[in-house]
Amino acid sequence: MLVTLYSSKTPIAVFSLPILIGILCAPIFFTTPQSAQYLINWQIVMVDWVQSQAIINYCLTVVILSTIAHQINNVYNAQIFYSKATFLPGLIYVLMLLSLGQLTFSTAIIAQLFVVLSLSSLMKTRRQDNAKVQIFWASVFIGIAIGFSSFHLPLLLLPWLTLMAIRPFVWREWFVMLLGAALPMIYYVSIIYLVKGDLDLQLEENVGVEYARMNLLRATNYAIVGLIVVGSGFKYLGIMRSEVNRFKKLSLILFHLLWLSTASWAIARYLFDLKFFTFVVPLAFFVGTAILHSKRTSVMNLIVIIWLIISAANVVLST
Repeated sequence: MLVTLYSSKTPIAVFSLPILIGILCAPIFFTTPQSAQYLINWQIVMVDWVQSQAIINYCLTVVILSTIAHQINNVYNAQIFYSKATFLPGLIYVLMLLSLGQLTFSTAIIAQLFVVLSLSSLMKTRRQDNAKVQIFWASVFIGIAIGFSSFHLPLLLLPWLTLMAIRPFVWREWFVMLLGAALPMIYYVSIIYLVKGDLDLQLEENVGVEYARMNLLRATNYAIVGLIVVGSGFKYLGIMRSEVNRFKKLSLILFHLLWLSTASWAIARYLFDLKFFTFVVPLAFFVGTAILHSKRTSVMNLIVIIWLIISAANVVLST
């Protein structure tokens, strides 16, 4: 059973998660790639080329997603969201992307890796300790993420909100936050301008991406994910009430990441008709914690397996 297998950090869990990701990414070989739509031209060219090469697309997707899942698990275990080391949040992250049909290469998933690295730095912030180093690197990683996906721009507020939640005001920390975010963006704009002679924006009319038509299986898939997320949210709020103050402050960082990335999703979807799913990163923490704290392990195993089967079937039938 998946929950039982990944609820603890065993050698089987460590080595089987990349293998499971590799299996779930196999439909890449049977799917006709669609032309990518982004706001920056080089991203369109890069994603179109990678997705046209099935083997490269598959290998990059598996490596990047395995790395992100591993980093999510590292952050989760380092901050002791659960009483023992676990690999379940990384699995939940992959299942979320599977449900959304996003197990393929894109610059957005590269950006998600840097968002997780930023989250790792932010969660090392302590009220009693100087936080300049953590805030600087968190801001740098978010700046890099913006370079790969412009819709991560609202996440620049995350280090600021973290400082407000955890630390008293120290002007040096706020300054290094601005410096850290500005450095990668200055390098990015400078390199693009030197290579292209302009900012390489996609100024033509955006035709948008083609969203899959809703059918019974897809509707069932989304309904299951929605129920899991809502149920996990209520469970997580109950867990927070019984946890120490440190847990509550870390949870506040995740809540800020959730609403900021959800706002970015809304902007991308409704203003530009583009896909943006970074909100799956904080959801992996919330859902994973709720499942791990559930006393009905057999029920959770059944729910996750049904979720996996329906999501995988939905992807296979859509190819």
